[in-house]
Amino acid sequence: MKFTRYFSQFFNKQFQKLFFASGLCIACQYNLNSCISQSKTLEFTIQHDNSIYLESNTVPDDFEQFQQQLDKILNDVKNQGRKCAWLNLSSDNFKYLNYLIKEKGFKIHHALKGYIMLTKWLDQSQEEFYVPYATHNAGSGGVVINEKDEILVVKEKKGMRNKLWSFPGGRVDLGEAVHEACVREVREEIGLVCEPKDLLLIRDSTKGIYSRPDIYFLYILKPLTNNLSICQEELADYKWVPLKDLQNFVQQQQFVVPLQKIAFEKLFQLYNEGYKFNVDKRVQEIYTYHNNSNYNIYIPTREFL
Repeated sequence: MKFTRYFSQFFNKQFQKLFFASGLCIACQYNLNSCISQSKTLEFTIQHDNSIYLESNTVPDDFEQFQQQLDKILNDVKNQGRKCAWLNLSSDNFKYLNYLIKEKGFKIHHALKGYIMLTKWLDQSQEEFYVPYATHNAGSGGVVINEKDEILVVKEKKGMRNKLWSFPGGRVDLGEAVHEACVREVREEIGLVCEPKDLLLIRDSTKGIYSRPDIYFLYILKPLTNNLSICQEELADYKWVPLKDLQNFVQQQQFVVPLQKIAFEKLFQLYNEGYKFNVDKRVQEIYTYHNNSNYNIYIPTREFL
């Protein structure tokens, strides 16, 4: 399939030489280049689950070419026993959406800004099954504790928590590890560069945003810098609370969600039990690889005096 692309590039270069040698106008050369560059060959890659992924950037602009190439690919891979076909249809190719759904039997799996993910089941020997998109939402927060055994709390400027002290944190971005998200959120909200030292708790909720289950990870972080720079758009205030005064702090505050109160109580308990908040050892991360996917396994250190 890639031979066609290489041939087009070679063909294009040879004609450039021919046009310049013959003294033909630049406009004619440009028109020929446009025709050649718009001729694409639909390509696909085989996935680890025996499905195929049709490359969106190789979808031909010509409808007839797209029909012919798609039919051939689907017929070939079906005979090879492939499970299903996936097509990330970009906004430039939404013109094919009606044809793909009504005539080719594709189904919409999910849609995000700029694209629609389509899928078609091919293996008739198996029952049709697709893993749902966005089965869970994930969030991550940071409990920043400095060398003075003081914990950083922030007060949001907007929303339902605008009068309450809490931890900096937010949503995990696509392609971002959970521990990276909490470090990023603390840096964006309060300007501190930190590293994760321990995993304090995990909160699981079955009714989150978009009616999806929601998981929240709360890490103990050690600040590597001292310069605070509050994000004026998100936060209204911040302060450092000594761990020894945390029990009184909890009694004086109201909490929107149980997570905040439970986290403060757990921190005070660890403090009383002699937990080393500033031990020079970060969360152990073990990286393993399976089917070209990266997994992060978090093992809390939990070192006591």
